[in-house]
Amino acid sequence: MRKAFAVTTAVPVPGVLVLTPVGELDLQTAGELRKVYDREVDAVPCPRVVVDLAGVEFLGSAGVAVLLDLGDAARARGGRIVLAAPSAAARRVLGLLRLERVLPVRDTLDETIGA
Repeated sequence: MRKAFAVTTAVPVPGVLVLTPVGELDLQTAGELRKVYDREVDAVPCPRVVVDLAGVEFLGSAGVAVLLDLGDAARARGGRIVLAAPSAAARRVLGLLRLERVLPVRDTLDETIGA
């Protein structure tokens, strides 16, 4: 049985928006992450967006595509996306695709927020 997917948001320091998807980031849920990003960035313009991947249990191709899309959207606004604390499942996919060459990946959320 599929677990529920959710995205929470926080602005722990000025100028940094943290998006925290929890569950499976795939074709059925990637659009939700994009909607939350669009809504939050429009409401609280932040030059840096952190996507906390600690709670991502599965990262599918649509999830990868939305992360790349968010990176493009952030750059278009003059900002950037940083991926933080990827779960083992997310880290495996990020490593196989060498996404760290395109999107910065940090080991911990604290390190990412402070960077």
